[in-house]
Amino acid sequence: MIYVLFGQPESGKTTLANNLRLELRKIYGPNMDIFNIDGDELRSMIPNNNYTIAGRYDNIRRANAIATYLNHMGCEVIVSLINPYEELRKELKNLNPKDTKFIYLLSDRKNKEKFNVENFEVPKKTDLTLNTSQLNIQQCLKTILDL
Repeated sequence: MIYVLFGQPESGKTTLANNLRLELRKIYGPNMDIFNIDGDELRSMIPNNNYTIAGRYDNIRRANAIATYLNHMGCEVIVSLINPYEELRKELKNLNPKDTKFIYLLSDRKNKEKFNVENFEVPKKTDLTLNTSQLNIQQCLKTILDL
């Protein structure tokens, strides 16, 4: 399964992904491989400081390719990145039609606005939308795991 946590900066993607990984570890035990592909970590591993549309496309496509490979190898995968483009979200879904859950994270935090991605495409359809300003981590995790 691929869990895609996406949304504007500071909506809680990385925090929730780290906690989801711990919860999945409890469920599946030590023999299941569980990976988190975080956008910032990916950019540091494969240097990409290009935050233009083209640079974002490159980074997201790398994350999608890695997630697809790991999913096909039988791993549980969490992808936590802004992922602002509907086209790239559809590409991942087409590569993993039965195994991809999209979780759109919203936040009411005011300090995040200075980092917002201007051309973020709000999803038309998602498996789940969570407002991380209104729910605590445990509530978010329970809702995701109930998928």
